[in-house]
Amino acid sequence: MIKMQTNYGTIFIELDTEKAPETCANFEQYVKMVFMMVLFSTVSLMVS
Repeated sequence: MIKMQTNYGTIFIELDTEKAPETCANFEQYVKMVFMMVLFSTVSLMVS
């Protein structure tokens, strides 16, 4: 289960790894990549 916070509320996303394993893996990889980019950008701004 993925919990995504937005300005308009919380969205819960459930992935069905049995029916779509490659799609789930790709989505999880994308979410982790975006999280790291946001984290890195935030740290970069704090250091500057």
